[in-house]
Amino acid sequence: MIRNEEREEVIDEAIQKAKSKIVDRLSECALGGLCSYETSVPFITELQKLDEIVELKNARKEDLVGFDSEFWRNLNRRTNDGEQSISVLEPILRVRRSLLDIRMQSMGDKEKDNIRSRIVDSHLQSARIARLAGCLERAQLSIINAKKVLPFENKIVLEEAKLRLQTSDELNGMSLLDSIIAKNFGEIQATYSHTQQSVNLDVQKSAKLRIELFPVETKNLFSSVQMLRISHMIKSGNTVGFEKLFDETKQLIELFARSGVMYEAVWFMDYLSNYNERSKPILALLKAYREVAKYEKNQVLQARAVERMTSLWLANSRKINDAIATTKMPDGQINELKQTIKSTNREIQLSLDNIGWRAFYPAYAVLARHIDHKDDEVARMIKHIMKQLILRMPHQCMWQSVYLLRQNIADIKDKYMEVLAEVKRKSPCYVTIIDQYDYASGIFNLISTKVDSNDCKLSEKVEGLKILFRDKKYDPKELEMNRRLDGDCKVLNGIMIPIRSVIDESVHATDISDLSFEESCHLPDRYLIHNFSEHVKVLHSNTKPVLIELTTMTGRKVRLICKKTDDLTKDYHFNKIVEMCNDLLMKDEQTKIQNMAATTFSVIPLAKQGGIIEFIEGVTPYFDTLESVMQLKNDWSGKLKKWKDEMSKLKSKEARAEYFRDVACKQTPVVMAKWFRLQYPEAGKWFASRKTFAKSTAVMSIIGYIFGLGDRHTKNLMIHLQTGKCIHVDFDMIFNKGETLGTPELVPFRLTQNMINGMGEVALDGEFRAVCEQTLRVFRENSYEIEKYISDLPNLVADFANNKLAPKDFDMTEAKRLVSGRIRGQIMTVKLHKSRAITYPMQVSQLASSLIDLATSDEKLCEMFPGWMPTL
Repeated sequence: MIRNEEREEVIDEAIQKAKSKIVDRLSECALGGLCSYETSVPFITELQKLDEIVELKNARKEDLVGFDSEFWRNLNRRTNDGEQSISVLEPILRVRRSLLDIRMQSMGDKEKDNIRSRIVDSHLQSARIARLAGCLERAQLSIINAKKVLPFENKIVLEEAKLRLQTSDELNGMSLLDSIIAKNFGEIQATYSHTQQSVNLDVQKSAKLRIELFPVETKNLFSSVQMLRISHMIKSGNTVGFEKLFDETKQLIELFARSGVMYEAVWFMDYLSNYNERSKPILALLKAYREVAKYEKNQVLQARAVERMTSLWLANSRKINDAIATTKMPDGQINELKQTIKSTNREIQLSLDNIGWRAFYPAYAVLARHIDHKDDEVARMIKHIMKQLILRMPHQCMWQSVYLLRQNIADIKDKYMEVLAEVKRKSPCYVTIIDQYDYASGIFNLISTKVDSNDCKLSEKVEGLKILFRDKKYDPKELEMNRRLDGDCKVLNGIMIPIRSVIDESVHATDISDLSFEESCHLPDRYLIHNFSEHVKVLHSNTKPVLIELTTMTGRKVRLICKKTDDLTKDYHFNKIVEMCNDLLMKDEQTKIQNMAATTFSVIPLAKQGGIIEFIEGVTPYFDTLESVMQLKNDWSGKLKKWKDEMSKLKSKEARAEYFRDVACKQTPVVMAKWFRLQYPEAGKWFASRKTFAKSTAVMSIIGYIFGLGDRHTKNLMIHLQTGKCIHVDFDMIFNKGETLGTPELVPFRLTQNMINGMGEVALDGEFRAVCEQTLRVFRENSYEIEKYISDLPNLVADFANNKLAPKDFDMTEAKRLVSGRIRGQIMTVKLHKSRAITYPMQVSQLASSLIDLATSDEKLCEMFPGWMPTL
């Protein structure tokens, strides 16, 4: 341990010697072939400890005492972004506490308090890691040590409350929380109680004013503990008190929304509204979402709040309008329902005034889906909001909704064109902007139709690209709206990069102004397409998608996939579903520390069929990883045909399964583990990549099962070469559409012998099974979030009606029922298990085991389509 009286040069010399010894030991292990992940981690941890010493020793005093300094942001990345395990982080945190204690000795009293607060943060991080690892006594010891540093620090309370809840049963949990609140927040709790229980309005008003006088940190911690209490009550399943809990949550949002961290509270309120016996919780919900969206600090959560608020408004008003149109009811009841619609409309208008137009942008796609709303007043409001958003963000909005022009649904197209016509009347610049995006969407959709080989020049096959990006013009004869015989027209400003992350970033860019029409129509160069590459690549797929490369004004290269025949609204919405699932996994403490998020990508539909997909850089198809090691010859297709023919001759399932297992699988090389060794020769990287592969495969397997994702053949799974992460693409077959094919898909997800081989020696009993169980647990605990998201989706199973093998009565209501059943633990699908579903909900571990058994069943795999390549 470094002593505070030692000279600086002695310390520096000792650190350098220690680093040299560690590097030498690592080199010896590597040269001797003993450098496994287990042997290298202790040395790497020691190096990080030494780096921690150097940075804390050399830090300026103002950086150490500053709560939001760049120094602390960089230092915290070491412990927040790394592997969240006790063996790795605890030694680093211990060094941090020791160095801070040494540096604190020479500071004044106020500065010492700031450093003590940092030491408490370190103890609390140790407590959290230990708690999530199940080391509860160790977590309690860290909390005790934190109290020794700052006995009356309120932020210790939240971690202590979580530990108490984890170590107690449901009956004792509430009393423990109540005692913590009474002990640490007595004054604010008493004031808060007056706002809830007093029948005297003057007392309530006075209490609300006194709440505002408490310190911000006290209010934030108190509201966090209250949300923990509400969460515990919800998980206990006592629905009798849910109506009262709804009112408490509503009050909590009213009082503490300004803290900017109340999204979880409004989610609780949304969930509790299902159990609220009152007939009209919609207005209270809209108001709560408005308050959260107004103050939420996290832009992603703010966007979620705005989207959900808009969906609630439109879905509720559509439901009421349908009820009025189809149900006989007294005039008084009809008037009451119409008044409800008017009230929700006023609430949305108030939200627009409070939140602001740019913050309301995430709702634009929702509004576009409901543009054919049957209620006249709601329809007028939708058009008004869409018009105002286009006026302020024309480039961004046009990419989000231009597909409506070529969707071939007359009513929707006409209403959208009415909105665009009103925008055009505002200024000539909007005429040009709307026309050029109309033209651009048509040209991009032509690419995969015109390009048929890798040898062609893109500008020769699709001349419109040259006109648009090199000549900076567009041809009005090719427009879908206001087609005319004028000569070529000049492009204004340019065409925005059609990638959602770029579009979303630009919405909040501080250097983009919407103070005038002309300013709104101009974007900075970094968001605009400048040119395109003549070289193309036709990808190996039945639909022959085309990979193109664009260059921005600032020189950035962007690659896009252009597709022509698929309905990309499915891909768009499934990516949004995966994003929602990622939010749930990042909200849960145990899955968050493991970084279990699945990869998503941008999808921009351009018509009823066809659109643009963001190309994920650095990936290769799963088939290509195997092929590179197996050195498959031209006889591979012959083998597949031979196995198919031989199995078709066998009459019993048992015989086909035996042939599949003993002949087809044994004649297929199992090489995924070898590919990992060749791709990642360094031991630490090899171990981490296989772990990432297993985790990412598990997360997407469960997401795919819950939402019925099929067509997981060897070209629709990608491997990220730098990390080993498994990434899924092509989401046309969702909600178990794969079951309705000529050769039905019988497995819940892809888990073939090479996939298992790639996960390591522990295979299914290691990382994969554990992550499957954790993902299922999170989805089950947040089932309402998933169900409410599904209820807001458009009809994504419309093409089932055109399939003779699909059930005739299958619609989104049935799809939602199947999703809900699968989350509860029932193995349910469109056809195969519908009549004999497991009617009792299985435990998470049992469900994970059942799904793994189904996915690896020889009886199921041998019946799969040969092109799916079940032996690989």
